This record gives sequence, C-alpha cells and structure tokens, in this order.
Amino acid sequence: MARSDTHTAAAGRVDDSDSGLAAGGRAFALAVVGRRLLLVPAALLVLRGSEAALAAATVGLLRLIPVNQAAARLHVSGLAKVEVYPHTAATALVTLALSATLAAVLLRSRSTLAQFVAIKVFALVAATAITGVYAPGSLRAQIAVACVGAGAVVLMWSQMRVAVPRVLETVNIRHVDDRAADMLLVVKISVLVALIVLLG
Repeated sequence: MARSDTHTAAAGRVDDSDSGLAAGGRAFALAVVGRRLLLVPAALLVLRGSEAALAAATVGLLRLIPVNQAAARLHVSGLAKVEVYPHTAATALVTLALSATLAAVLLRSRSTLAQFVAIKVFALVAATAITGVYAPGSLRAQIAVACVGAGAVVLMWSQMRVAVPRVLETVNIRHVDDRAADMLLVVKISVLVALIVLLG
C-alpha cells in the first residue's frame, strides 16, 4: 500500500506540474496576443504624433523661409491627422527634409521605441515623396521632392532592414534572413506607406 500511495502522489505531482505548464503557456500566448492587439493603436498613436510634430516644425520653418505661397498653418483632418495647409510641393519638400533628418537620427538609436518611430517616419518620407510630386507648385519644387524622397529612401534602406526585424521581434514576430523574407519586408513597408497615403 505504501508503494501504491507513493506512485499516486508522484502521479499527482506530475499532473499538477503539467497543468501548471499548460496554464503558463496559455498565459504567455494571451500576453503575446494582447501585445499584438495593443500594437495597432500604439502604431497609430506614434504615426499621428510624429505627423503632428513634423507638421508643427514645418510650419515654423516655413515662416522663416520666403516661399511664394499662402502662409502655412496647421490643419486637423479626419482621423485626427495634423497636417500643413496648404499642401504644396514647397511644404512637402520642407516636410520631407525634416522627416528624413529625424528618421536618420532615430535609426542610429539602439532603443526599440526610437527605431519604431523611425520606421513610421521613414514611411512618412516615402508617402510625402509620392504625394508631394503631385502637389501644386513649381516644377522645380516637384522635381526636388522626387529627388530628395528617392535619395532618402535609398540611403536609409539598409538601416531599415535592421530596424524592422528588431521591432517585430518585440512582439515575437521572427524575420528570416533570405530573399523571400526581404521581399516580404518590402511588401510590409509598401503597405504601411500606402496606408499613410490613403488615410491622409
């Protein structure tokens, strides 16, 4: 009987251990899902905050630069987007220069949060380059927007390839280093740029 009781007690301990591991696994899975769900509003908040800061800096800088257009001011549009009005090739060029500078500085940081903001600002650089080319203004300003935007994207792309996987790993999304993964990375950034353009 003593042996039977010993085996029963041991089995009970194993069952308790298994149930504890299962509960721990479920809690971890719920935590991962929760972090991913929080990432969406956090990403939107970072995007809108970055846009607002850059818009305010653009308006301030335009007041110091003699530009042949109506005085720039801040304008709040749908989805709480703060933007510069009027949107012209000249304002796009200033926004582009500020965005590219900010992204370049943030990409040098080792902070995951800073690199997360840098990814959003980088997408804003690409989106501004696209919309700025078609904005009203002189042909010279439109060409400058296209050149500065394309140059900034090319120069920062290698840093983006390092920053994006690092940020994704914070929510347990692994990035495999191969050609297919690189193509997927291009698609992810393209979708982000498209969302910024469409939501704008």
